[in-house]
Amino acid sequence: MRATWMVLGTLLVAGGVGYWKLRSSVPENGTTPPLERDTAPPKAEPPLIPAPPAPRAAVPLEPAALPPEEQRARELLRLMGEARAAQDLTKLAALESTLRQEVWDTVAARRHAVQSGMTLAQQAQALSGEARVKAQDRARRLISRGVFLAEVFDAAGRGTPDRQRLLDTLRGLNQQVLAYKPGLEGVTRPYVVPPGKVPVQIVQEEKLRTGHNALLQWNKGGNLDPRRLVAGETLLLPLGTLRVEVDIERRLLALFLDDVFVKEFRVGVGTPATPTPRGLFEVGKKQENPDWYPPQGGKIRAGDPRNELGTVWIHISNAEHPSGYGIHGTNKPESVGAACSQGCVRLANAEASEVYWWVRTAAGGGEATKVLIR
Repeated sequence: MRATWMVLGTLLVAGGVGYWKLRSSVPENGTTPPLERDTAPPKAEPPLIPAPPAPRAAVPLEPAALPPEEQRARELLRLMGEARAAQDLTKLAALESTLRQEVWDTVAARRHAVQSGMTLAQQAQALSGEARVKAQDRARRLISRGVFLAEVFDAAGRGTPDRQRLLDTLRGLNQQVLAYKPGLEGVTRPYVVPPGKVPVQIVQEEKLRTGHNALLQWNKGGNLDPRRLVAGETLLLPLGTLRVEVDIERRLLALFLDDVFVKEFRVGVGTPATPTPRGLFEVGKKQENPDWYPPQGGKIRAGDPRNELGTVWIHISNAEHPSGYGIHGTNKPESVGAACSQGCVRLANAEASEVYWWVRTAAGGGEATKVLIR
């Protein structure tokens, strides 16, 4: 595992250099700041030919201790290395397709995706125009598959410097792709702001699958003030689906837009006696300055120092847990990052308010944001 971590770290350092090259073309006022569970085979894409075969040390051979799917992934990667060395591109493409269809969710395949994505991000610098942005789009989708690999966290569950470089690379790629004009097919499309139109209306009328912060993040250089829209200006509407993932052990809440990492926040989770339930949830009603109805009974009004919901409440539910759970702010900011709640996911108030406008409900016939807690 140590050899694996060292090789991945080297690749991430190289990717960090690619990130700074990416950032060199982004204006100073245009910067931006887990793991997806694939429910269907990924779309067919060209083989990841540019990625060099990882040294054998990067894939420790412990076949007896590995699950069958990990053994299968490592065997496919070994065969891909041989095909690449032999410059047999037909075989390489077939093996790449098999990897994606059969074992794309394995650790070995995710490492491969990160390595390939980092290489592709650097190679995109030699391209121009739409070809460059398409390569960057592929790169960010591949790199995002590795943001929750175990080796990029320390023993305490904190991200390592290598992970930070990986996230920085993703932020740079996101800015390049999502701010690209005149838009990238399937990713963004242009929209001219009518007089008097506000972001919430745009989200509902255009049936976007994310809250209005996705409009502002890349169109407004990270400034999330919804009053900054100007009639007649052209925005790039994000076409992807926003998904929230909560990692209980690492105390992280991450935002993904079409399986691409966007940003993450530190959270508090349930205590051992009142654990946060795992599973797939959906955003229900949202409320600013909520009253709190403690499980023990009673009502504590918004603004009361005893109100543990802070500034916002985002109700989440599924068939097993139709009520009682949500994502919210807190009157105890020092508790964020700890096992502290009665089962809900809590953030610092400012960050809870930001997440509030990233996610969306089903209001206006839209698609409510999914929340995966694992």
